[in-house]
Amino acid sequence: MRRTRPRAPRPWRPRRWRSARWVWSSAASAWPWPRAARASWRDGREGGVRPAPTASPMRHATVRLLLVAAALLGALISSAGPVSAHANVVGSTPTANSVLQLSPRQVEITFSEPLASDFSRVDVLNSTGDRIDLGDSVVDPADPTRMTVSLPALEPDTYTVAWRNLSTVDGHSLQGSFVFFYRVEPTATTPDIADPPVLQSPADPVVRWLVLAAAIAAAGIPMFALVVLRPAAAISRTSASALAPLEAWVRRATVIALTALLVLSAAQIWVQTSIATGATLDVFGEPMLRVARDTRWGQAWAWRVLLAGAAVGGLLVSTRVRSGWLARNGRHVSLALALGALGTFSFASHAAATPEASRPAIGADLLHLLAAAAWVGGLFGLLGALVVLRRTLPDAEERRLLAAAVPRFSLLAVMSTTVLVVTGLYSTWVQVTVFRGLASPYGWALIAKIVLFAGLLALGAVNLLRIRPALPSAPRAAGLLRRIVRVEVVLAVLVLLAVGLMTSMEPARQTAEREDARAGLRFEGEDGATQVELRLQPGTVGANRAIIEVRDRRGEPVEDAERVVLRLTYLDGEFGADSFTATGGEDGRYVAEAVTASVAGVWQTEVLVERPDAFDARSAFRFELGATAEVGSRIEISERVAWQLAVLGSAVIGVAFLAIGWTAKRDRRLPQAAVTTAGVAALSLAFVLLGRLPTDSTALAGGRNPIPPSAESVAMGQEIYTANCAPCHGEALHGDGPGGAGLEPPPADLTVHVPLHSDEALFNIISLGVTNTAMLGYEDELTADQRWHLINYLRSAAADVDAAAAPAP
Repeated sequence: MRRTRPRAPRPWRPRRWRSARWVWSSAASAWPWPRAARASWRDGREGGVRPAPTASPMRHATVRLLLVAAALLGALISSAGPVSAHANVVGSTPTANSVLQLSPRQVEITFSEPLASDFSRVDVLNSTGDRIDLGDSVVDPADPTRMTVSLPALEPDTYTVAWRNLSTVDGHSLQGSFVFFYRVEPTATTPDIADPPVLQSPADPVVRWLVLAAAIAAAGIPMFALVVLRPAAAISRTSASALAPLEAWVRRATVIALTALLVLSAAQIWVQTSIATGATLDVFGEPMLRVARDTRWGQAWAWRVLLAGAAVGGLLVSTRVRSGWLARNGRHVSLALALGALGTFSFASHAAATPEASRPAIGADLLHLLAAAAWVGGLFGLLGALVVLRRTLPDAEERRLLAAAVPRFSLLAVMSTTVLVVTGLYSTWVQVTVFRGLASPYGWALIAKIVLFAGLLALGAVNLLRIRPALPSAPRAAGLLRRIVRVEVVLAVLVLLAVGLMTSMEPARQTAEREDARAGLRFEGEDGATQVELRLQPGTVGANRAIIEVRDRRGEPVEDAERVVLRLTYLDGEFGADSFTATGGEDGRYVAEAVTASVAGVWQTEVLVERPDAFDARSAFRFELGATAEVGSRIEISERVAWQLAVLGSAVIGVAFLAIGWTAKRDRRLPQAAVTTAGVAALSLAFVLLGRLPTDSTALAGGRNPIPPSAESVAMGQEIYTANCAPCHGEALHGDGPGGAGLEPPPADLTVHVPLHSDEALFNIISLGVTNTAMLGYEDELTADQRWHLINYLRSAAADVDAAAAPAP
């Protein structure tokens, strides 16, 4: 029998620690390392010279970095809530341009974002410019989007309400005004909507640019050293002594970038407080503290400073310690903290101030920042490495190291470019939304950024296709690479300048909304052979003029419509529907005067066109009217579409990463398995998000139908009615169907009953049925959307009966 030496007992560890260590080591093993790197470590060990860090530390560090980034992404997305870009007015009492007969006791304004109470106020002035309010302007603590000020008993006059606010979300400050009349008739037309200044301060975009550049350098340079430089040194068998000057430069550059980030952040809080208070020097101390404490922008700024300070402190301490955990992992901890500081920008960006799409928008913005750090920050690191290597290494050894480093950086750049393109397109959709938004300061800055980015892509292609293959053999390749990288760095800095400008401006979507407000509301619809265009002027609370242009499918005007009816319904309350008959017809133009929307909120308008030579056409539109024409909700972003695009973007990134990983297998020096794993992770994220997409529409406030009664919705509802309801209720909804004969009680006449019930009541009746009758529930047979479509058909059919019974104009 073979005798074996008894194995020494292994030290006991708690089960949780053993499990965590197993998961950690298993995740790290997913990053294979080239054979050349292992051979380099073995040869260096036998020769007595320790080369650059080996595969195992690199593997563990990279996986830790990916896990930290994934955790940060999940935390940021899950903690974000839906808000709106800039604190715009969405409602007021009294409403703008209203004529009052009773003296109001206060003025109340509601905004689209929470306000900082110390930097927001509202004043009321009379026609002589004297302030007449009681001076108690306050932001409601229970609802920070609401600001009020009390009024004394008013004299008959024209009053101006002037307001100024500071958003707690993105830190932007806005101001504006509107008028109301007390027991006097308006003597002048409403003033045109004023454009806000393009920049809140000339220093704001410059400081934002420099802060962002410092943050990207602080995260990108050590990432370049971790992912590109040290593995390339192991592959090329560059000794530790030869690599020491480059490691020293990486540490110095990272410390300088983090220090610059701290100094520039101090300048940024000064500029932001100056914008909020309107002062320049009297902002130190308490005002700055209130901005940092009471606004979400300030809280993100504070976290950025805290993380950057911890990163630079940890890096400096790790360089002084010779042994221990901090000596081995200090650089990785500093990098994780620097990435966290970079991620705080997403909390105070336009993405965090996007209605109904903040979570996917923040996720896209965060991925955009991380990809920019990997590529642009990597360019900073590559340029510094090229300068240092030229002074410290012989030409042959320099080319050998670059021949190993450039393919890795090219792989990182291609992956980063993929993420930048996908997330950039997503952010463009969120912040621009409509093509006409490009004709704005934000749009021009975006176009400049795209042009500069295209230049970066072109130079990157030259490096990938021409310089990289020539590095091992061509002596002049390294010099040419240095010159091209210098130009790339200049272009990258200009791209960051364009980003600084964009983050200082209002999004292009809001500029387009203001232009739309000047022209009134405009909608287009098509039903079969009829095209309908509706314009409401001025598109605010009060009396509006409705202009309806009707054309056939060839674009020719329809001048012989028998009836053109506009039906207006308030969706935030049970006011019923008001119908207005449009007259005219010359050149297909029909006009309805005094179309009155009495209160601010969500409205629905339906246009019914009856033609003698074609089927009747129906178009439906929903919109929100504010107290003023400045309401920032005319161009809406669908939450469902936002998540669908997020799923599509994740899938595109995943497929692209898999393709890149398949291409990388030709070169054993490249981490193919890591790229493939990233692709699988992106596809898995797409499937997870796909499974969480909402399938049915939910009721609006007050139980209103969430689906507009468009021609398509009404047609779908008619099919459902014919299949399920017509046998008892009859084709004309009068309750005279053959299946209802002999039923007690008899089927209801829906043309009478439908107008008497709310959408929510009809939805419950269809879903649950009516007790003690033959009316059964269809909750299990019809989806929620099908029931809403059915309600749209019932309302349109009942309204058509009323319109047919009304006398012609």
